[in-house]
Order: sequence, then C-alpha cells, then structure tokens
Amino acid sequence: MTTAPPERRRWFQFRLRTLLIAILVLSLPLSWFGVRLRKARRQREAVERIFHQGGQVFYDDESYGWVAEEHFPGPEQRRWLRQVLGVDLFSNVWKVDLGEADIENVAALPQLRYLSAYDVADADLEHVARLTQLLELHLFYGQLTDAGLVHLKGLGQLELLELVGTRVTSEGVGKLQETLPNCAILY
Repeated sequence: MTTAPPERRRWFQFRLRTLLIAILVLSLPLSWFGVRLRKARRQREAVERIFHQGGQVFYDDESYGWVAEEHFPGPEQRRWLRQVLGVDLFSNVWKVDLGEADIENVAALPQLRYLSAYDVADADLEHVARLTQLLELHLFYGQLTDAGLVHLKGLGQLELLELVGTRVTSEGVGKLQETLPNCAILY
C-alpha cells in the first residue's frame, strides 16, 4: 500500500487579479489622503508667513491664530489626531487680517471668506482674484486704482467690498458694481 505524501501547509495564495484589485482599493483613499496632506502643508506654510509678517489668521473651527498644541477644538476622540497630523489637515482658514503681510500669501488659502489688507496695489489683486469663495474684502490705503478693480470681477460670491483711502473713482466702482450686482461697495 502506498501512502500519500503529507500535505504541506500553504500560505495564503492570491491570484494576480485579486492582488491588483486590492492595490487599487487601497490606493484610492491613500491618494485622497496625500492630496489632503499637500493642501494642509500649503495652508500651514501660508499661515506661518502671514504670522511672521504680522498678520492674523482665523480657522473655521473658531480657533484663533497660531493654535497652541494643547488647544485643539473638536471632540476628544479627534484631539490626538489633530495633535499628530496638525490643525491644518482638519480646518480651513476662513478669515485673514494681513496687516503688513504680503497679500500674495492668501493665494494658498482657497477657502478664505473674509480678507482685510493694507497698502494694496493693482497687481496685488491678481492674488485675490483666485479666492472665489470670498464674501467680504476690506482694502485700506495704498495705490489701488480702477485698473486693479478689474481683477475682482470674477468674485461672484462677494457681498461686501470696502475701499478706504484708495485711488479708485466712482466710474471704476460703477463698472465693478455692474459685474457684481449683489455686492455692496463702500468707498
């Protein structure tokens, strides 16, 4: 009588198709996470530049400025995650008071809703034109003229534009008012 050879225990075996599907399923959330991390890093760098130049930043979770490591708003269950990954991964900057900071720093903050800036020139508004979520814009003093107002025509959600101490004319404001009928313009 012949005896069958003892069965060897096999490790898990997968087909190539199963392995490729598993890689695809894992890569989708990881790629989303990578994009989110890159956005958070850009926001964090912009916030750092604004602070170092004397500006103020408010996050949408009502935290103010440079958030201390021990103060992370939100449920206790996520607090440790915010401490590990940073507040910029979970919160967006919604309000900025630039003070003397360069206005080009706000281009990396696409979720910005409120912006105050001082000493603004026409070319500076090219950076503001990218902020399509902007609701209020306050521009104080500087060399801003009617030529710079052209950059604001794409801000369809803008509700309030305040121009104090600028060189804009009533003609330029009138033309802008035609393209932004829902915006109150104070100058």
